[in-house]
Amino acid sequence: MMDEGVFRVLVGVVCFLFLVVRVPRVKDSSETRVVKSVGVGWERLLVGLNYVSMMFLPLVYGFTSGVDSYAMGLPDTVRLASLLLFVFGLFLFWSSHRELGRNWSNTLKIREGHVLVSSGPYRYVRHPMYLYFYIMLVL
Repeated sequence: MMDEGVFRVLVGVVCFLFLVVRVPRVKDSSETRVVKSVGVGWERLLVGLNYVSMMFLPLVYGFTSGVDSYAMGLPDTVRLASLLLFVFGLFLFWSSHRELGRNWSNTLKIREGHVLVSSGPYRYVRHPMYLYFYIMLVL
């Protein structure tokens, strides 16, 4: 059986890799002039809450005993399948960011030189980053 401590560390690694992919894009996108921004107030608040749920809650699970009373003993096959989905999701997340390049933003913004991206994962899925978030939600 997979050790609970190892699984918790892997959850922490996934959170770290999310930041490794996301943080450089935040910097890159901030260097491109915004032509139009939509729904900035509420949208920023909701995006902030989303980050809390995506980063803070998994880290609470990974590095504290605060949610141990909710733990379910899962078979190793389920844990292995979830780790494989993590890897697929991270690849999808990374390739989505790579294809978007400077077009990416965390809220709805039209940037100078903005283009419609239809290559990479966008060839098959309209919103591959949303698919990544759904995968992480299920896990």
